[in-house]
Amino acid sequence: MAQNQRSARSSKYRITVEGRVSIDWSDYLGGLTIKSSQRKQQATTTLSGHLVDQAALVGVINSLYNLGFPILSIEQQALNNKEKNYV
Repeated sequence: MAQNQRSARSSKYRITVEGRVSIDWSDYLGGLTIKSSQRKQQATTTLSGHLVDQAALVGVINSLYNLGFPILSIEQQALNNKEKNYV
C-alpha cells in the first residue's frame, strides 16, 4: 500500500500530556477518551481513541499546544481484527 493511502486511513492513538485535561474537552479534541491520573506530584492525562486521518491528529496536537498542555508521548496503536474490518 502506498504511503499516502496509509495516512488517509483511520488510526488508533494514545496521547499523553502533562496536566489534567477536563473530559469536557473531548469533542474539541477529536472525540478522544480522556483519563487523568496523579503520580506523586505530577498529573498526567491520556487521550485515546480513533482519529480519521493524520490531519485530525495534527489538529488534536495543535489544540493541546494552544491549551498549554505539554505533550509527553504520542503512540499509534495496533488495531484489533474487529477494528480493522470497521476501518
